[in-house]
Amino acid sequence: MNLFLHNDSDNLASLIAFWNPFIIAFLLRSFKTQKPQPPLIKA
Repeated sequence: MNLFLHNDSDNLASLIAFWNPFIIAFLLRSFKTQKPQPPLIKA
């Protein structure tokens, strides 16, 4: 399947839809491992 057959918006949307589960899993894993860290934003 060639993603470049579609226009840029469809290509970007399909790529985001494809990579979303991987990105979410990576972010959740990184958040879990970095939980003991203090928050970056201080009041």
